[in-house]
Amino acid sequence: MQLNRKVRPEILDSVALLVIDAQDAFIDTISDKDEFKKRAAFAIEAARCLKIHTLFTEQVPEKMGHTNSELYKLARNPRVFSKQTFSALGAAGIERFLREKEIYNLLIVGIETPICVYQTGLQATEEDIDLTFLSDCLGARRPQDEAPVLDALRSMGCQVLPSETIFYSLLSDTQNPYFRAFTQIVKAFGAKDFSLESYLKNRPAEVDETPERPQKPQRDERQEKPVREDSDQPRSDTQRRDRQPDRRDDNQDSDSEERRGRKRGRRRGRGRGRDRQDSDANNSGEQRSDQRPDQDKQASHKPRSENKSDPRKDSKSDAPHPSKDKKTENNAKSAPEQPPTSPAPAVDKVPPKKAAKKAAKKAAKKAAKKVAKKAAKKVAKKAAPKSESE
Repeated sequence: MQLNRKVRPEILDSVALLVIDAQDAFIDTISDKDEFKKRAAFAIEAARCLKIHTLFTEQVPEKMGHTNSELYKLARNPRVFSKQTFSALGAAGIERFLREKEIYNLLIVGIETPICVYQTGLQATEEDIDLTFLSDCLGARRPQDEAPVLDALRSMGCQVLPSETIFYSLLSDTQNPYFRAFTQIVKAFGAKDFSLESYLKNRPAEVDETPERPQKPQRDERQEKPVREDSDQPRSDTQRRDRQPDRRDDNQDSDSEERRGRKRGRRRGRGRGRDRQDSDANNSGEQRSDQRPDQDKQASHKPRSENKSDPRKDSKSDAPHPSKDKKTENNAKSAPEQPPTSPAPAVDKVPPKKAAKKAAKKAAKKAAKKVAKKAAKKVAKKAAPKSESE
């Protein structure tokens, strides 16, 4: 616990007094049990004056007995936690109580310093709980064991200070409403003829007359939080069904667009190959003497049209038509005579897709060869003038 010059009242709500194993079976074993009971009683009465929670832990109470009755009577609304572990924070329910009450600082009183007190400090440092050990309110069977243990707790970041130092720091000034009652407690416990039994019979009235602090408003967790439309909460079945068809339509549209793009790419690739062939032929100045390759291509395309044609249409086209015959005769008379062409070579029936692929591959190869020849010619032309100049 950080000791500030000015302590706000709400800080007292986050502080609790933890009395570890103040059972008669353990108190009787320590060296100065009367002094321990007196200082432990002072801390419990001071916590009562400042309206601070007081917690007790008991080690195996069914065998070792319960907390000392005189110390228990001094506490205000005490809470008792039984435990099997040496650490007080290992008691069942104590961590839950600290969370519910929002307690973050513990003032430690009890026995034994080298065992239960020390292991409580170890667990608190692991769980980031602030502990302050009241050095005059601790006890051990062997007094020589206390000093090294308290040094180790200091090295771990725990505070080890006398009880009066801590409580005066919590009051911070004389204007605190608990100051007057606390000074009465200090005077009573500082008397030379102090007796705990007589003090319980004649307790100062100011201790119980100290004002209560206003309680914090509790959070109402039952109130439902407003649900946002864009939140990640699970949607109902109807909402899922309404949105599923849209997703399907989007997927179908995207698939159809991809297919169209592929077809366009294929068509564009074929056209580009043919354009490159024509431009290469014009640039190189080479003229084709024979048109047989074109005729061969036409011939190779004919069987595809025959395969795709409908037999019904073929049967209709085979039938003679008088008007068509007259037109063909007139066209034959007007058209000039052409040299006889060689018969088209027999072509095996090939599926249209495979034939298209083969034709595309051939066109691509021819275009690549011509581009390579062009590049070689350009390189040779550039190299020739250089050699001549040398």
